[in-house]
Amino acid sequence: MDKPQYDAPEPDEEKRSRAVTYLALGALVALILILIATGTVRIF
Repeated sequence: MDKPQYDAPEPDEEKRSRAVTYLALGALVALILILIATGTVRIF
């Protein structure tokens, strides 16, 4: 029976770039929500 294979731990660079990507997406979503809430952007 084969042992389960685990992926090697990610390099710090990849973790950092992923964190930056999620942070940017989160900021974008937050900005859109704020604009909708203040009535700057009309949905319908």
